Amino acid sequence: HPADDDILTNVTYYSLNYPVGSSKFGVIPNYFFPFRNAKDHVQPFVLVQFNKLPLNRLVSITCRAWAPGIEHNARRMRGMVNFQLYRAYTDMKSNDNDVH
Repeated sequence: HPADDDILTNVTYYSLNYPVGSSKFGVIPNYFFPFRNAKDHVQPFVLVQFNKLPLNRLVSITCRAWAPGIEHNARRMRGMVNFQLYRAYTDMKSNDNDVH
């Protein structure tokens, strides 16, 4: 999201092609496609680590898939997914559920 581009500069992407992480992008190998609805089919994934997400600020994220045949249309939300993150401070030392 353009309003949050300034704080999303320190990101690490993890995928099968980059198991130790990449600062540029994650990759889903071609052999995952086409999708087969089989019991042994493993879902492809890309994990994203936001290394310096600020406290007490709502951040909007857009993830896009880039490949031949994928249409990008923001109005119809094709080829992308949007979500929001909010990182709040939690004091791990004080937990009402702790047994003393």
